[in-house]
Amino acid sequence: MAATKKRKRRIVVIVAVIAITIYVGISMVFITNSYREKSQEIQQVQQQIDEQTVLNQEYQAMIDQGVDDEYIQKLAREKLGLVYPDERVYIDMGG
Repeated sequence: MAATKKRKRRIVVIVAVIAITIYVGISMVFITNSYREKSQEIQQVQQQIDEQTVLNQEYQAMIDQGVDDEYIQKLAREKLGLVYPDERVYIDMGG
């Protein structure tokens, strides 16, 4: 009788170890996929930061060269979509 109890315990322990091993393996696969996705997102955001930094440097160079205020306002409106706080923008939807 004692031998059958030991055998059952041994089987339960082996099944538990196998289950835990499978769980850890599957978790590692999901974590690796998540890590890859986040790495790609980081690269995309870094690329956007680099592009914006270049634009900022160009704009700063224009400001330093003494570009007139009207040109700066035009760039701010067209490229950045900025407006004055008390200004209303109307868009002509007609063809």
